[in-house]
Parts: sequence; C-alpha cells; structure tokens
Amino acid sequence: IDETPFSTPAGRVVIDWSKETDTNLLNHTSRPVYDKRYNNIDISNTSSEVTFIGTTGQVFTNFRMFICSFADGQDLTLRFVNFNFVTNESRAIGLYDDKGVDLTIDVVGTCSIESSVTGSILGYSDLPIKTVTFTGNGTMTMNAGNGSNGTSAGAAGTDGGIAIYAETLVMNMSGTLNVTGGAGGNGVSGSNGSKGSPSYNGHSDRNATGGGANGGNGTDGTNGGNAGKGGYAYDVSTLIVNSGTLTA
Repeated sequence: IDETPFSTPAGRVVIDWSKETDTNLLNHTSRPVYDKRYNNIDISNTSSEVTFIGTTGQVFTNFRMFICSFADGQDLTLRFVNFNFVTNESRAIGLYDDKGVDLTIDVVGTCSIESSVTGSILGYSDLPIKTVTFTGNGTMTMNAGNGSNGTSAGAAGTDGGIAIYAETLVMNMSGTLNVTGGAGGNGVSGSNGSKGSPSYNGHSDRNATGGGANGGNGTDGTNGGNAGKGGYAYDVSTLIVNSGTLTA
C-alpha cells in the first residue's frame, strides 16, 4: 500500500490492499494512497486495466475514484477482487475531462460499492459512462446514497441517488449484479401560525384599561415539505443482458 500512487501508472496496475488493517483511507496522511486534496484515486488514460484487491468482510471508507481524460471509445477495465468501499462524496466512480470511456467492470468474489450521501455510484447525469459492461463470476452490490431530510419547517427532502448513469449497460456476467437507488429524504412539517395579540378598545380616560376584545387568529401554518423521490437503480438508454443475474 505504501507504493500505491494516487495517479495510476501506465498499462496494467494491481493495487493490493488485502493486508491493510486500517480501512479509513483518510488516516493515511503520509502515504500516497490517493489524491489527498479530493480523497480520490485518479485513473489516468495511460492505464488499460486496474485491479483492486481487498479481503472478504473488509470495507474501505472515505474513498472514491475518477477516470481521467479518456478518449471517445477508449477501453478501461476495473477489476474488483473481494473489494468493498463506501464513499462519502457525491459519486463513487466519476469522470474527469472524459470524452467517453468504454468501461468493463470485472467482478471476482464478493464486492460492493456504496454511498453514504446523496449521489451516484457510477457516472452522473451530465456526464454518464458511454458503455459499461459487467463481467466475472462474482457478486457486485451497488447502493446509491439516500436523499437528505429537510432541515427547517416546510423544507422538502432531496431525491435519492441513482446508482448507474450510462448510455449503454451490458451484462456479460456469470455472477450477479445487485443495484439499488437511494431512498428519498423526508420532508419537514410546516410551522404553526401564532395566535394574534389581544386588541383593546379606546377609552376617554387614558389611564383606564381598554376593553379586552378577543385577539385575532394567527396566520395559517406553512405547508409541510415534500419527501424526496426515490432514485433509480440505473438510468441508461440501452440495457443488454446477455448473461448473469441483474437485480434492481
């Protein structure tokens, strides 16, 4: 792990963290594990295949990755071997200055990618993956983050995250892909109107107490906020299932 750069070198790269016991990557301030400015590993367009090796039951936290500057139709394979991670950012695997990568995700063993905040797992709405193909005989679970709850009276909750944004999603697995969109956040109840102050009748003697008429009614309370919508498991133009099991 000490030799892992945050900008991946050329060709085929293996990142083996199976022996790493401290799974909170924010703790590795002295190690070149990832780009510490943004808590992510940058996969450059000189890489053709990057393999991440973890351990069953081990979950890495505070981690994400960006696929950087790939040309239209350029191929990249990400292989996950018993690798599980949770991101606390708006996307787990995103694109940067990318013209359209054809991405293969090869799954070995039991793997998962989850988000602890509202956002996507793979790609995002204004920059989707061009084509993503799932291969391998393992199980991959992708859970998008839930929407956040409203924070003040009458505030709406935000929508849940969408797990996969891609133009085309292809299943060539002998294993299983489980994909879940995030739940919508809860809206907040509206505020109640306050009771009006009592009004007083005028009197010729300024020292006399005015007659106590009933106070006016308070204004109606504001409406409660709407709950956020649940996110889709995937938002794709074309879905091709050649083999394997897709649950969403």
